[in-house]
Amino acid sequence: MVIHVTKVNDIVEFKAESDTLGHEVATGHLGVGDYQWTWHMGPPGRNIWFWWDTMNGAANITIKVNGEVLFDGSCVGGRNGEVSVIRTCSQPDVYRTSGSPRLVEGG
Repeated sequence: MVIHVTKVNDIVEFKAESDTLGHEVATGHLGVGDYQWTWHMGPPGRNIWFWWDTMNGAANITIKVNGEVLFDGSCVGGRNGEVSVIRTCSQPDVYRTSGSPRLVEGG
């Protein structure tokens, strides 16, 4: 996963979980800059939930699973608390919710 944070008003933090992982993984609080993570989310064929734990700023985010881009878009939020990524990104370039692999909104 790649996140480029362009603006932070208060806190920007991203979380993900899969139905086999059994716990959340998180980025921690992010400042303006470029970030990249590789998380093992379980075997193929599983659901992956993803959300902003807090999105009070702006960021470009690309989520890949096994080399396939499942989400790519620019997000903007102005609130604290969990919010789904799609609610902060009105027109993503890629948003794959069917087939395998796929993403399931959380938050």
